[in-house]
Amino acid sequence: MAINLGSFVTVNGKSISTGSQSGLDTQALIKELVSVREDQIKTITDKQTKVKSQVTEFGTYSNLLNKLKTSLNLLRNPPGFGQASNNVFQYRTTQLSTSNGTTASNYLNVTATPGAKLAKYTVSIDNVAEARQLRSNTSYSSVSSDLTTGGGITPGTFTITSSLYGIHDEVLSSGDYSAQGAASGIVSSLGNFNVVSNGDTGLQGTIAGFNATVNGNNVDLSVVVNGKTYTASVAANNGVGNDSITAGGITFTNTATGTSFRVTTGSDYVIAGNQTNADAFAAALTSGVSGISVYQSREVGNFSKANAAGSTVSKLESKNISFVSNGFDNATLRQGSIGKFTATAVSAAGANDGKLEVTINGETFRATGLGNDGSDTETSNITLSSLSTGKKLNINLADAGITLDFSTPTKAATISSDLNKTFGTFSEDVTISAGSTLASVVSAINAKSTTTGVSANTLQVGPNDYRLSLTADNTGFEGGFDLVNAATVFGVSPFSTVKTEEDSQITLDGVAIHRGSNTISDALDNVTFSLLQETGNGVTIASEIKEDKSAVQSTILDFAAAYNEIKIFLAKQSERDADGKFLDTAVLGGNTLVRTTAQSFDTELNKLVGGLGTNAINRLSEIGAAFSDLEADEASKTPATHNVLQFDQTKLASVVDSSFDKVRALFEFTLTTSQSDKLGISKTSNSLGANNFTLDIDKNRAAGDQVRVKYNDGTNDVVVNATLTGTAGNYKIIGNSGTVLEGMEFVYVGTGVDSIDVNATQGIGDRLYNLTDGLVADKGLISTEVTNLDDSANNLQDNINRENTRLDDYRNRLYLQFSNFEAQLSKINSTLAFLDAQTAAQNNYGR
Repeated sequence: MAINLGSFVTVNGKSISTGSQSGLDTQALIKELVSVREDQIKTITDKQTKVKSQVTEFGTYSNLLNKLKTSLNLLRNPPGFGQASNNVFQYRTTQLSTSNGTTASNYLNVTATPGAKLAKYTVSIDNVAEARQLRSNTSYSSVSSDLTTGGGITPGTFTITSSLYGIHDEVLSSGDYSAQGAASGIVSSLGNFNVVSNGDTGLQGTIAGFNATVNGNNVDLSVVVNGKTYTASVAANNGVGNDSITAGGITFTNTATGTSFRVTTGSDYVIAGNQTNADAFAAALTSGVSGISVYQSREVGNFSKANAAGSTVSKLESKNISFVSNGFDNATLRQGSIGKFTATAVSAAGANDGKLEVTINGETFRATGLGNDGSDTETSNITLSSLSTGKKLNINLADAGITLDFSTPTKAATISSDLNKTFGTFSEDVTISAGSTLASVVSAINAKSTTTGVSANTLQVGPNDYRLSLTADNTGFEGGFDLVNAATVFGVSPFSTVKTEEDSQITLDGVAIHRGSNTISDALDNVTFSLLQETGNGVTIASEIKEDKSAVQSTILDFAAAYNEIKIFLAKQSERDADGKFLDTAVLGGNTLVRTTAQSFDTELNKLVGGLGTNAINRLSEIGAAFSDLEADEASKTPATHNVLQFDQTKLASVVDSSFDKVRALFEFTLTTSQSDKLGISKTSNSLGANNFTLDIDKNRAAGDQVRVKYNDGTNDVVVNATLTGTAGNYKIIGNSGTVLEGMEFVYVGTGVDSIDVNATQGIGDRLYNLTDGLVADKGLISTEVTNLDDSANNLQDNINRENTRLDDYRNRLYLQFSNFEAQLSKINSTLAFLDAQTAAQNNYGR
């Protein structure tokens, strides 16, 4: 006899038996009953899957639109300031050629960043920058052996310092003018002629003669140097007796170049308003400098405006600094080593005894009595005078508008630090100990290179012949360095100069320009000159900054390619089967947003650009564009696509080359105003409805009427309002909804009362950009659509969860019902079995 136990399932944590009495396949029955409801849930799940697929496809669509947006942004002339790098029509390329037909790139590279001025320049490379390099005269036999015991090196300390180069150095650097100068009171020993640099270095010519003219209460002075006229005007009554010129000096300036030089007379000279006396004074000056050559120095190599940024001397300019010396070396421009600046605070509040000190070539220069301009500060020009010679270092605080605070040691330390950083001054001791090798000497020097900018190396010039080489890390005078007490360590005449530090020099359209490196990026805005070698022999290089037309062509083609990717994507979303139903791959098929935006793109591409005037290029077809159909390609799974954008590249190149500005206007948003210094565009809109209008601005009118937009609609003169926000100098004008300026925003920096005529045109690039941006912006149409789809997917998930719960409950109820059914059957079977047993017993009893 077989015992049918049925099957066991767990319902609400309890195991129950099914099918044990009935012999029915309860599991199969319940599964069949449940499947009907599972099909209903699957329908919801399939709908959710489709919604999620739509979200994914919108993500793909957004990526394609952003790619299109990127190319359009380069073509549309983005609103705002400093956008040249985002405007391909402002990209630049350069063309170089030499006057003798040699390869220009052997001498010079020129790069121009977006926005550089279109121009032609003539350049000659007069000098390339060099780094200072010294080499030991002593030959060392080994790199690794002890050189301090008879090896040529003596233990001790030497110092590496920065070098001072001329700022306003000796002008009269040749000839003897001591005798001639007596008549005019010129004190030759102090080198009283010096030049305010305009960046030129070297011989400026000779002084031809002074002239003086009494002009009312002034004396007008002039002198010709190398064909250039320098002028000065001195008040006739200047506080030292009537009609006198003081020993303080006179500055002669060439107004065309800004170059000037100063004459210090040594004593007051009284002219007394008399032309005869004026002539005599001019004659004395002329006699004093007859035949003397005038040299003009460079800006100080140590001074760096960039290093001064953010410091107490941030306003300091090279013109505010002068060094007076009669020991200027025209060959090297060196004044010798310069040590660190040291500022000393006042001893007590109001003591006026602050000090500033620096050492130059072993001489101490000091300024005392500082801090006497109130609150222990100094605002007057400071002169640091040598304690041993007549040399002077002038730092003109008043001219620069600088205040230095000497009130506390901490404030004084800040002055020292800021000046040292600005002048690039340093003084680093290097100690060579007993037992040092050449390698350890190199290491000791290089350990200080971060501060000194000097690197050491060993150089093998022959067998057992090693030399110590010291090289400035930077080219130009800025990299100059000096060695102090080097002879005590390395012996008499320890080093020879292999290379003298030199600045680069180019002549750009006749103007000499000096820099510390061979990369000159600050002579012309957005243009960098990279010097490779000197041109020499009168060779010049013609450099032309031109539009980068190839970049424009490439960007237009990129725009077309990005647009076509969108067209192909949209074609996939509209594919149907033979019955006219969307294919499974057409996830966005029938989506209203996709359909309407596709139509909008087609409309924009076929529009004419208005307001460009006669003979303008106002449609894409004029630059080689055409629309064609793309056949389906099974291999690449590309569907048949209508109206893809293609360009005749030959025609495109030709039109860009011949009509660059017209092509630019076809794509860009352009704004021309009668007051361009006051009005700019900050946001464009495809709702622009007038190309010519006047903004009548009056902040004093009632709110809502402060800006009136006046234009002609082709029939009538129309006036509408725009909104004015902000304050004077920082206003914004916003176009009102429903007007011809709807969505437009202007930056207005005027006073609030103006009338500004405006011409605005909106090219294809800007219109398509705005259309695309409206789709992919953070709160754009696609974002809204995706948010709605996400909400729908979440709601569907809630439905799925709810239906699954109901399904579980339904399944459990079925199991319980069938279990109860089996239990009842069991009882019935038990009763029947009992009855059968009774009946059988009775039957057996009756036999």
